[in-house]
Amino acid sequence: MYTHSQGKGKPTTVIKQVKSRINVGCWNVRSAKQEATQAFLVHEMEKYNIDILCISKTRISGSGSIVITAPETLHQFHFFYSGIEDNSGLHGVGFIMNQRTRNALLEWEPVSDRLARIRLKGNPANVSIISTFAPTRGATETTKDDFYSELQQLSSSIAARDYLIVAGDFNAKVGPSDQTTRQILGKFGQGHRCENGQRLVNYALVNHLVITNTIFQHKPSHLLTWHSNDGATKAQIDFILVRQHWRSSVQDSRSYNGADTGSQSGPDHRLVAAKILLCLAIRRKNKSKVGFDIGCTDNIFAFRHIIQQFERYNLPLILMFLDFIAAFNSVTRQKLWKILENDGMPLKFVELMKAYYDASENHPSANTLRPFADSLEIITLRPRIEANPSP
Repeated sequence: MYTHSQGKGKPTTVIKQVKSRINVGCWNVRSAKQEATQAFLVHEMEKYNIDILCISKTRISGSGSIVITAPETLHQFHFFYSGIEDNSGLHGVGFIMNQRTRNALLEWEPVSDRLARIRLKGNPANVSIISTFAPTRGATETTKDDFYSELQQLSSSIAARDYLIVAGDFNAKVGPSDQTTRQILGKFGQGHRCENGQRLVNYALVNHLVITNTIFQHKPSHLLTWHSNDGATKAQIDFILVRQHWRSSVQDSRSYNGADTGSQSGPDHRLVAAKILLCLAIRRKNKSKVGFDIGCTDNIFAFRHIIQQFERYNLPLILMFLDFIAAFNSVTRQKLWKILENDGMPLKFVELMKAYYDASENHPSANTLRPFADSLEIITLRPRIEANPSP
């Protein structure tokens, strides 16, 4: 299905529906630092037809993204990770998505070493997905409170009409539903609810979410998600949650005990995956364009992340996006300088641009504007990351 939006003097935007169902998974992989492990993970994604995988316990420091090539098919997958800033190798979450899902990506937000968020272009609603790694039962009450407080803050920031999915290792046993939890739990929750499980139930109740892998009947091996190293203890502690409004769109949700992470530590969590009826979309512009072009999508993500970091640390920020050739050829110089001043651009930077323009030809080429491009680092503001930011 295609939809077109075209106005006078504007390029045509084509929105292409790419899939009517996506398979979303979550998996505690114990480690994703090794390239061999990453290659094994995308191999399993292809094997189980997973479009996007929320992974936890990656043990990768910092945040960023890499491209992984599947060894057999040579298909490309995109790994977005969010970890702790030091080299302790603790925690870490992220997403691995196939190329088709990557093409629908609108936003990527590495929140912390326990939370990350992406947003996909969808039809009729956009899709927001949160990848989680909750504290274990032995963690302090403060650590648990902080996690759920941050998760709630992140969930509240997501548009109400978005298709919301929250998935990952919650280290929580919720058990089956009762009179007070029928709207969020199914009859097939395993075990008895623990304190961590009550925290998860409370979060689901507040945010009107349903825990999908408790509502479908399967044999126990397809409901349990974790086993101890000796295999003596098993539990259901990894979950995929969606808004109650979209409950009927979930066709199935279960664990897969045959999936292997390929990690040197060996698997102790099982892959959990949900089959969801929804459409992703790719927005493309035709080759003919008029006026300004916003540029590469990856650059937009980078700028968005910079803005979010400055807001987080309450620092001043000025960003200017300017197509120099088109702007200088279509806007009166004096008006351009005035616009920049009115928008708060420091005068010294406006004077710098004037000097470069005056030194160029009337119709500047890429070569004459090259010194200007080289000087952009002077006005590029970068966030100052601190270990413990002020609240």
